[in-house]
Amino acid sequence: MADPLSVSASIIALLQLSGTVIGYFKDVKDASKDCANILLEISSASSLLHSLNNLITRSDAQGFQFAMVASLAVPYGPLDQFKSVLERLSEKICPVDRFKRAVRVIAWSLKKDEVKELLSTIERLKSLFSLALQSDNFNLSHGMEADVVEIKREVLLQASQSRRAEDLDTLKWLTATKPTEAHLRIRERRLPGTGQWLLETPEFTAWRDEEQVSNILWCHGIPGAGKTIISSIVIDHLNDKFAGQNIGAVYAYCDFNNPQSQSAVSMLANLLKQLALSNSSVMAYVTKLYERHTVLDTYPDVSELETAFLDACQDFQRIFLVVDALDECDIDIQRELVLKVLRSLKTSCVRMFVTSRPHPDDIRELFQDSPQITIEASSEDIEKYIRATIEDSGFSFLDCRFKQF
Repeated sequence: MADPLSVSASIIALLQLSGTVIGYFKDVKDASKDCANILLEISSASSLLHSLNNLITRSDAQGFQFAMVASLAVPYGPLDQFKSVLERLSEKICPVDRFKRAVRVIAWSLKKDEVKELLSTIERLKSLFSLALQSDNFNLSHGMEADVVEIKREVLLQASQSRRAEDLDTLKWLTATKPTEAHLRIRERRLPGTGQWLLETPEFTAWRDEEQVSNILWCHGIPGAGKTIISSIVIDHLNDKFAGQNIGAVYAYCDFNNPQSQSAVSMLANLLKQLALSNSSVMAYVTKLYERHTVLDTYPDVSELETAFLDACQDFQRIFLVVDALDECDIDIQRELVLKVLRSLKTSCVRMFVTSRPHPDDIRELFQDSPQITIEASSEDIEKYIRATIEDSGFSFLDCRFKQF
């Protein structure tokens, strides 16, 4: 395929030659209708060539491959044929000097068949020039459109990445705690297949599925009964069951050894962060807090965080909240504030699953009218635990004896 520079050079040479021929035609006196028609066709063809040269200039600057225009410049192709026509006409009317020119013009007369042949040839070449111009112009336009689309895509991608980075910084300001760390750590302690009994209880399925029942399910048990493991099972169950739906499942693990997990402010910030990570629309509420407080170098209080959390919940079809080991919140410092928050959530759209020991009076008072489940090790879970322990110990032969009982 000819390179853009050589094609452009060929077209420029043709334009110069056609300009010369046109000049000669204009000097012809008393020109016949046939000569006028030839002059018109040459002018029209030259106009197309001028447009083609402009297209080459544009396409070369943008790195576009002009296949159709380049095909005109092949040896003995349309450009060469048009050159032959111009040279043939030039020989007919080009004067050697003023005297000979005048004599020649007066004496020159093209035969009808010759005029017809020239007009037909020029018309055919014009069609090829026009086709090439339209085709490559169309491809160039589409190429430019594709470039524009790609540029827009890159701009949107960069804007999205920038916005994502800003959102992560805002969420880090809200709380540096990574919500999943505690959950993943607890999940690793779980024995596969255990705890399924709770998911099949009427109390749990009603709490999960029925809008008319209480939005709170209180699960209590003695220390070591497996309440925290059960909470992690419930969290994963909710995430799996409602995956792909506009339903949020957030959680808070209270830990007596971790004061931050007992704080009402930290808990609400953590819950709000989880909602924002699962639904981008929630970022609007977090950003509003961020913009309000960073200017003053302050931080939201419990009331503001609670309002933002409840507002964010409205962006979901339903919200499940799992609070584990509520009794591990220090009764002298934070538990009253945490219970106050949970008390306000009782009347909201949030469905709460709460675990604790059964005897703390303040917790019992809050949830005594709610559906309850006592968490205790089931015989099936105990059997699975013993089998797993035997297998891990290497004494698999004991498993055969165990099966006899």
